Amino acid sequence: MTTSNPHAVERVHPPDWLVGYFANPVLRRVLRKPRGKLGGSVLLLRFSGRRSRKLYEIPVGYRQIDGRIALLTNSRWRFNFQGGAYVEVTLAGERKRARATLLDDPDQMAAIYGQLIEEVGLTNANKLGIKIHVDRKPSREELTEMIVRSGLSVVWVDI
Repeated sequence: MTTSNPHAVERVHPPDWLVGYFANPVLRRVLRKPRGKLGGSVLLLRFSGRRSRKLYEIPVGYRQIDGRIALLTNSRWRFNFQGGAYVEVTLAGERKRARATLLDDPDQMAAIYGQLIEEVGLTNANKLGIKIHVDRKPSREELTEMIVRSGLSVVWVDI
């Protein structure tokens, strides 16, 4: 599994055109339906821009971590949740009010990714939006370096 990639682990994601022009519009329609659910892995996040007050509604993959909803992302919309903000989530076809809070501490994020890699295994790391280029679990330092390099954060959503 070793490769010429200089990094032990890297962030990967689908092309922006695929997400923006195809996946997101389809997912919005599916998730808005009363029984709109996608196997418990995607929710619809609705929030107002912190400065613009523009209303956003985006499908977001999520994970349950220690009983909380976690949105692992490096998308720019995450900055709307610095200091916390109220949002609406459509989860399993049901709309609920929630509080979203940004966590962008690289050391804490590395611990979260380490825990998730343990749960899903090395061969399924792509489900976490990462690619591992070494034949072992990445070290905490390697995870921290990837998080800093790619700007990864978690947005905690508490319902």
